[in-house]
Order: sequence, then structure tokens, then C-alpha cells
Amino acid sequence: MESDEADSGTATIALASKIDYDQPYGTYNTTLNFNLVANPIIVNYIQNLDPSLCTATPSKVTDIRDNEEYLVARLADGNCWMLDNLRLDPTAVSLANLQGNTNAPNDVLGYLKNGGGSSPYTNYGVSKSWTSSSENYYDRPMVAVSGTGNNGDWTKNTVAPVAYGSGSGKIGVYYNFCAASAGSYCYSWSSSSGNAQYDICPAGWKMPSGGYNAPNGSYYYLYNTSYSANADNFKAALSIPFSGIYASGSASSQGSDGSFWSSTRFDDSGVVVTLINSSSVNVGNVTANRLAGRSVRCILKPTMQGFTAADASAMAANSSTTLTDVRDGNDYTVTKINGNVWMTQNLRYVGDTGSTAPSGSTSGSMIMKAATSNISADQSLSYTDLTNGNSTSEARIHVATSNQVPSGYTLNNIGVWYNYAAASAGTITSGSTQAQYSVCPAGWRLPTNSEQSGITSTSYKDAFSSVTGGYYSNGTVINTGYGVWWSSTAYDTTYRYRLYYDGSGLGTNRGYRDNGYYVRCIFSP
Repeated sequence: MESDEADSGTATIALASKIDYDQPYGTYNTTLNFNLVANPIIVNYIQNLDPSLCTATPSKVTDIRDNEEYLVARLADGNCWMLDNLRLDPTAVSLANLQGNTNAPNDVLGYLKNGGGSSPYTNYGVSKSWTSSSENYYDRPMVAVSGTGNNGDWTKNTVAPVAYGSGSGKIGVYYNFCAASAGSYCYSWSSSSGNAQYDICPAGWKMPSGGYNAPNGSYYYLYNTSYSANADNFKAALSIPFSGIYASGSASSQGSDGSFWSSTRFDDSGVVVTLINSSSVNVGNVTANRLAGRSVRCILKPTMQGFTAADASAMAANSSTTLTDVRDGNDYTVTKINGNVWMTQNLRYVGDTGSTAPSGSTSGSMIMKAATSNISADQSLSYTDLTNGNSTSEARIHVATSNQVPSGYTLNNIGVWYNYAAASAGTITSGSTQAQYSVCPAGWRLPTNSEQSGITSTSYKDAFSSVTGGYYSNGTVINTGYGVWWSSTAYDTTYRYRLYYDGSGLGTNRGYRDNGYYVRCIFSP
């Protein structure tokens, strides 16, 4: 055993020289009372971090992939952030270590290591032979790793990598965006907007989103809302090193600028980045070409399924946070409205084996798990496309195509249209029974008619973030300029109560069960 003496001189704490990671979480964080930057709480592997153990007091965690250690802390936005730049060198880690421990599926990680993928995945294995401008690739994963030699190594003499401390951090590894996305976004985008679903972060974590507002602006929200655009507080909270960028065989701007990837695509060649220097912070409106090597920070993915009554009670009225549906990786902003927590984007879930909702006509199977969905037992719910016609007896959905998205919206805004059989996870196909189960994430549900009626006042209209994309019926989108959302409440055997938005205000009335309406899920404290 070895001992660390508290800075206050009040206690001497004995810690194991080698942590037993089979111990329960929190073994080492119950009685420590000393300088927690110099001597952070030792928790566990970062992939297994219990979100409740990520607090404003920094914790030290280990990445199981390469045994690198990081500080993490819950910052003013309520999310758990890495306080160091990612240092994973995927060229030096086995595929077996990457798989299951990285925020990307096994086949995508196979493409990262060995190539062999096709658009949008990389066809080239990851490399650090980044020695000239001819190797500024966007279609193959490139990394530059600290060192003193050639083959893409860069020296770290300009900014000494202090282990921990305010404003220092560690410079980490430079990744082009193909590598930062774990080999999953290496060709042309299929859409000009949206977030990369996969990345090089540890499993359970993700690259922060970019852009101007939640959920597409984790950096923007942290800076402008949580730290009131105070650059010094923002940089100190994240322990920012000025790591610069890497391109054409060398690093530049070390010691003067920091450049951090987000997950957010801007156009076919650009990704939203955050730029930080000694005098300013620029978030949300800066884009950078995917070719260059930049730093990566990771944020713990707070999930819809992990949201608790305590989390809901702790939220202030009309406050928002971003949660991830673990079933498909889609992010949603949720807001506390009239005492309950509501999703403020339309549900996009089309099945556990999917990723983001695809564009176009869809038929398939929702492989739904009781542990992650609002159902009583595991089930496979078959569905067909609403383009084939309306139905009350079988589940039908429709995913918007690009020509069905009104100006000012994206495919993610519109989400998915569900008939009532699909919205109720196949449980309501006849009769006037109230919907007990739904397509919502576990812990969440369809709102009742009473709850929908409770948010129709003008003061709740903006918080609900209404979408006027119309609804789907008999193979076509109708009544664009309106938005319609299912409730759990039966009107009679033919109709269900629904919430609607007519372009000016929210109201409730009844709708046919065979039509395709949106779903917004609700959580009650």
C-alpha cells in the first residue's frame, strides 16, 4: 500500500498502488478529501463509468483499450466531459481491444483497422504515415501520434503535456475526420446535415455535437449558456491545451490555438469545429475540411433509458438537456414543460438494428427489447410502409423523403410518421383500450390527452418546439403547415386523442388511428 496525504493536512488516505477493477464502483471516492486535480478520485474504466459517479469533482478513469488515463467531470451543462484530449492510437491497439470498447460497431472498426469497406465507410486501414500534403486524405483514416520520429509522428516540444491541471491537459492524438468517426464517414455525405453516429470515443461516450443549438450544439450550449460566454471559465472547465492542427506532415498553431472536431456535418466536405485560443472561443459557426488532423474530446452519453425521476425533479422549468436513445443512437433534446419532461424532437425510431431513420419507404421489423423500450416483454414488431395505404390492424410507419421535408426543416426534424398500431408498439389494433405500452424508450411513454391539453397555452408553444410537416395518410403527406402527435388516450374505437399545431397555437382533438402522426414521448417525475 502507498499513502497520499491530504493537502489540508487533516487526513492520510491509503490507496492501492494497483487498482482492482473488479471492485465495485466508488470504492475509492467515498472519503478522499484533498486536491482533486492533482490527486483525482480513481473510479474505474471509462467504458463502465456509472454516470452518477461523474460529478463536479474530477475523477480519473482508464480507457480499457490502451490503459491511458483521463480526467472526467460533470460540467455546468450537466454532462460528463473528458478533461483531456483523446490519446488513443488505433494503429497500436488490436482490433479485439477496439471492438466492444469503442463507440462504433464491430464491422466499422474492422474497416478502420483493415479497410475493405464501401461508401460511407473507409476502404483503407488506419495509418500514421502522414508525412506530406499528398497524404491529407479524407477517404482513409489518418492519425498523427506524439513522438520524435517520422511516419506521422509529431513532436510535443512546443506545449509540454502536463499530466493534469487547469489550462494544461494533454495534447493527445490528431485525427482526420475519417479516423475521428472510426472509419464510418470517409466518403461523400448522403445528406448535408446531421451528426456522425459513430466515432473513436470510448463505448458509451461520443464526440460532442456542433452547431448553434441543442441537440446540435454541445460545445455551443456549454459555452454560451452554461458559462455565459465567459472564455476563461469555459477553457478552465475543459482544461484546454492549445494543440493546434496537423496537416501536410507537420503540426501547426501549437501553443496558440486549439481545434476540436464535433460530430456535426456541415456540407459534403466540412465539419463543424470549435476553435479556442488565448483570447477567444469560437463555437457553432466554424467549419473545417475533413482532411486535417484535429483533437477529439468525448462526452458521456446521457441516455433516455437512464433518465430518472431524480433527474427530472432536478430540472428547472423550461430547462433542456440532450439524451441519447440507446436503441439506435439518436439524440433528442428534452425540456421540462408543465412539470413533465417532454421530447422536443419527433421520435425517429425504426428498430434496434437500424441507425438513424433512413430516407424513403420503409418496411421491416422493430426488434424491441423490454429493457430499452416501453413494452412488457421482448418482441419483434413487423411493420410496412404507410405508402401502401392506411391500416388500423397492422403497424405502419413512413420515414420522410427529402422532397417531403418543408423548407427550414431537415429529415431529423420531421422524424417518422406512425399509425396508432405502430405508435403503441403493436398493442392497440382494435377497440378503445388506453395505450399502456408504446414505441417510446423504456421509462418514457405516450402523453395522455390531459397532459397534452395542459401544454396548449401560448407560454408552452415554443418550449414544445412544434414541427409543421403535416401528417401521412393514404400514401401522401397532407396538411403541411400542421403538426399532429399521438396521445395514449382513446376517444372511441375509431379515434384517438391527439395534439396538433396549426402554425399559430397548440390544441387537442381526435384523429383516425390509421393515419400516420408524429410521436413525442414524455417522462413524469
